[in-house]
Amino acid sequence: MNNCFQLGLYQYKDKASKYASLPDALKGENMVASCAVLQLLMGKLSVYDEDDKIVYRSRTNYIELPFKKYTASDNVNDFADYKIAFGVDEFDESTTEKINGFLRADQRNSFIYEHVLHELTLALCLQNNKPTEAFVHIYRTLEFMSYTFPLIYTAKAKDFRGSFNSLKEYFIGGTGEGELKFFDKFLNTLFQDDEEIYNFMFEILLDTDKLDAVVADFKLSVKEIGKKKTSNYIIDNNALKIEFRKMQGIIIEIRNKYFHMLAGSGAANFYGLDYDVNDLFRSINPFFINWIASIYSKIFQYRLETM
Repeated sequence: MNNCFQLGLYQYKDKASKYASLPDALKGENMVASCAVLQLLMGKLSVYDEDDKIVYRSRTNYIELPFKKYTASDNVNDFADYKIAFGVDEFDESTTEKINGFLRADQRNSFIYEHVLHELTLALCLQNNKPTEAFVHIYRTLEFMSYTFPLIYTAKAKDFRGSFNSLKEYFIGGTGEGELKFFDKFLNTLFQDDEEIYNFMFEILLDTDKLDAVVADFKLSVKEIGKKKTSNYIIDNNALKIEFRKMQGIIIEIRNKYFHMLAGSGAANFYGLDYDVNDLFRSINPFFINWIASIYSKIFQYRLETM
């Protein structure tokens, strides 16, 4: 397929090419990896395999909170979505030139975005038919972001001293808490001036014929996290409610329950379940992606603000 961004076996066809005033870094063969991730999460890319067969048609804007899912008949203002994603009022010539220059010059660590793009592509392609496998790639995305994104944030900080001082305890604290715990603390720093997002409540409808069994197992699997004895989720009938700031803990607990066999822990993983675990992951994965997309969008806009 001509004039497409390509990574590995996948080709990405964008919607940005329809708009002359948008930065070239969003378009075709000129697309940079960080913009490919952004557009995939915005619902502005279609993914094709090496035989030019479509494997994922992106119609969900995960950047918005909560995410918005569109149909082919919906009248979506793509250009307006790009303005929101880039945090600009208009893509005038000066703004577009500045953004292009920055994104092209900032390619030293493109492997970070290529890795994230690869994992998210697999997650989205698998979500409909193999949602349990899709979760593995969502978790791998989180694991990779957990130590790379805080470094990007600190490197781009205008107040480097302040940013470094606020984060250095997580680099050299000697607590042995690991990258994921470090990332949890980093999010507190990232969203310290945006409490509306940080305290946002996801409401996930559990779509399953065996709701009682799913809920009971979830309550056993996802325990209270951290030293404060506060609930990390609420279950109201078939609705699972999770705060934005608690989402990472939930993802880790689910990963430990279903994918991390701990000898002597009593964890049964998939053995003995009397419900289809795909029902659980089909319901919750889009909200995990929504959470990741919100963080990615925040970092992306932060990079542009410091260019």
